[in-house]
Amino acid sequence: KIERPDFVAAAIENASRTKAGFSDALIALQNAEAQCATTATFDIRATRLDGMSSVENYL
Repeated sequence: KIERPDFVAAAIENASRTKAGFSDALIALQNAEAQCATTATFDIRATRLDGMSSVENYL
């Protein structure tokens, strides 16, 4: 059984649309649900996802 199939489907769509990785897309969705303002990442492609920003913004 797949946990949160709605999140998995949305993450696949978001990853495909933005060329970001699936895991980054899934993390972005989970963190948005947890009401995180943003998620810092080293992955430049992941910054294409809503709710993800470059860790360089915080250095």
